[in-house]
Amino acid sequence: MKSKPIIKEAIVHAPVAAVWKAITDKKEMKQWYFDIKEFKPEPGFKFRFYGEQAERKYPTSCKVLEVVQGKKISYTWSYDDFPAETIVTFELSDEGDGNTKVKLTHEGLEKIPTKIKEYSRESHNEGWNQIIGTLLKEYVEKTAGNNNLSHPNQDIIDRFFSAYSKRDFTGIRKVMSPDVTWTFPGRHPLAGTKKGIDEVISFFDAVGEIMGRSNPKIEKLIISENEKYLIECIHSRTNSKDGNNLEHEACVLWTFEKGKIIEGKHFFAQPEEVDKYFTLASEKKHQATAY
Repeated sequence: MKSKPIIKEAIVHAPVAAVWKAITDKKEMKQWYFDIKEFKPEPGFKFRFYGEQAERKYPTSCKVLEVVQGKKISYTWSYDDFPAETIVTFELSDEGDGNTKVKLTHEGLEKIPTKIKEYSRESHNEGWNQIIGTLLKEYVEKTAGNNNLSHPNQDIIDRFFSAYSKRDFTGIRKVMSPDVTWTFPGRHPLAGTKKGIDEVISFFDAVGEIMGRSNPKIEKLIISENEKYLIECIHSRTNSKDGNNLEHEACVLWTFEKGKIIEGKHFFAQPEEVDKYFTLASEKKHQATAY
């Protein structure tokens, strides 16, 4: 007979980004949850850890089932002592004023023999009370003042650039939609809207080749984000020996959907200077390849 799932809820006085990082980053998970050697918030990823009670260890195997970036993660949960597969789900919701509601659901416990105290519903209930109501809450609220905590969308961007730097197209496709569009405004050879991963990557290659030769100095002015967008504004100054240089302010607006980048747009404070710079840089590149 199917029993009711265990459900635990807590209000954590910290933003969603901080809580999400705490439940999906293995280094942070070790501080309040379990010591998990390898963990990735990706469907299909398998991981193991050892629970411990009364000086006895309980090897546990899990497989990530569903991930909604910044909102929900669920995975199977089974003990090596029993083949029964239960499901654990974390759900986060923004309560406003920098507070996050955490909802933990553990279902399928009726599959586990209840005659053994450590595997009983009561034991699980007490364990989740401690984990959600005390350990997670205290850890995140204590560390939430760390300004280096990143937003889930920033994590996606970081994963994109990591994969891009390695030419890891499998990794790129995990964080970028196949229908992605990228707009670089202006009247110069690189201007226009690029469509699809191949065109976007070619655009990044072209810009990277030009900027890479100019020894740019970049200062991040501001980053702001919500569930769908992240905007980053910078001050940039190039230092090319050929005299063709650009100093300007620019913003990039990233748009996300279902945990992937679906659109990027650039905005320039000095568009005429950007046109001049990339036009001349493209001409010099063409002249160099002509010889």
